[in-house]
Amino acid sequence: MRIQRTSNLITIAIIALSVLAIACASLARYYLSIQEQAYEDRRKMFNLTEQLAGGSDRLTSAVRAYAATGERRYYDAFERELNVDRNRDLAVEGLRQLGLLPVELQLINTAKRNSDNLVHLEDQAFAAVSSNDVRRAIQIVYGHEYETAKASIMGPIAECRRILEQRLTARASDLASRAHLLSNIAIGLLILNTATIVGALLLFYSRRVVNPLACLNSNLRDLIARKAGVRICY
Repeated sequence: MRIQRTSNLITIAIIALSVLAIACASLARYYLSIQEQAYEDRRKMFNLTEQLAGGSDRLTSAVRAYAATGERRYYDAFERELNVDRNRDLAVEGLRQLGLLPVELQLINTAKRNSDNLVHLEDQAFAAVSSNDVRRAIQIVYGHEYETAKASIMGPIAECRRILEQRLTARASDLASRAHLLSNIAIGLLILNTATIVGALLLFYSRRVVNPLACLNSNLRDLIARKAGVRICY
């Protein structure tokens, strides 16, 4: 009975260690997948904030070029960016899908709202060119009011990018640390499980089960063969 009880305990220990090792390895893999998603979100964030800022810059470049030259192609480029390509709108929609925190979302909404307000000022520049008041148009797109409005767009974008980068990088680093810890635990459990199996085979099953059975089998064969001095030792 003691051999059976010891065998059951060894079996339970090996199963428990195996289950724990598999659980830790699976959890580590899960954390690694979330870490990869965090880095992917950070990459998307950089691209989308750059797209938002780039969309505003394209509008600025087009209206300033039109104010300076009066060429129709710059007006068409402005309208295409504003109503067809819509890089600013698409960037804001993409950023919202990243699950922004309230403070981050507020910064993006502020940048988009200020960019929309700047379009009204740019429309005034287009109207001035249409009235052949080129000087007025240039004053608008290069004036202090325009520069201030432009800064009110780029400032919130830069601040949101900084906050998002810190948050997503910190999250990815934390997940990487957890995954590394769980991987080490899984490796340690596997080593302990291996040591338990080897120890059980060498110190228990070999000495208490295999060797006695082999000796008993040999003695039984000798007993059946009627060899002198044979006895059952176990």
